[in-house]
Amino acid sequence: MRVCVLLSVQRALLGHIGTAVRAITCRWTQNEIYVRVVFDGEIRDDDAETISEAETEVIADFPATIAVDFKLERCDYPTLIKRYSDEHAVFGRLEK
Repeated sequence: MRVCVLLSVQRALLGHIGTAVRAITCRWTQNEIYVRVVFDGEIRDDDAETISEAETEVIADFPATIAVDFKLERCDYPTLIKRYSDEHAVFGRLEK
């Protein structure tokens, strides 16, 4: 499941990550996939729509019995992004 989830999320995000995205993480169970997209600054409607398109692509990769949940959150730089022990990094913006 690990390989399938990570490859699906990374493929779906190609061309969908704008400059306001700081990090993307994911975690999963046998029945659910959770993706957390962390933004720097206000989350604009067009950014949310673009991420929603990526979410649709991930949903299409799995059977209907697996729920896919993308959460968008704001965490402005230079505030540290909270990391959870069961999350896997999918994307991280270079921040100096």
